[in-house]
Amino acid sequence: MIRTVLIEDSELARFELEHQLRAYPEVEIVGQAGDVASAHALIDAQAPDLLMLDIDLPGSNAFDLLQRLQQIPQIIFTTAIDAYALQAFAYHTIDYLLKPIEPERLAQAIAKLRPATLTARDRLTPDSPLFVKDGERCYLVKVRDSPDRGNW
Repeated sequence: MIRTVLIEDSELARFELEHQLRAYPEVEIVGQAGDVASAHALIDAQAPDLLMLDIDLPGSNAFDLLQRLQQIPQIIFTTAIDAYALQAFAYHTIDYLLKPIEPERLAQAIAKLRPATLTARDRLTPDSPLFVKDGERCYLVKVRDSPDRGNW
């Protein structure tokens, strides 16, 4: 699951985005916010994998919010303003969608997320080989044979 927070000042736009995201069962909406202060608190509380983030927000903007965060999740910007696209890609930006969001563009953005959200645990099996170098010696060790396999 891709734990997602929607940050959008327009309740109608949040509703529309939530409706569009229902087509993607891997996207779980864990919260919604309409301003920078509540978004910051929600992100701290939920630690999402993804922000669907509008730029122009009451009390500040998306970039001020991102500067306040200690950990920045992946981001899909959802905005009516195209002027901030270059600035947006200075963060963990997956895509920059202009409103109104076309279903095809949303599908392209979600497709970019799929490989990026896999963790090592998702990709490795007990029989996966790990390359280990110890000084001048090299080993291939299966994951199930690694001494610390429970802590990764």
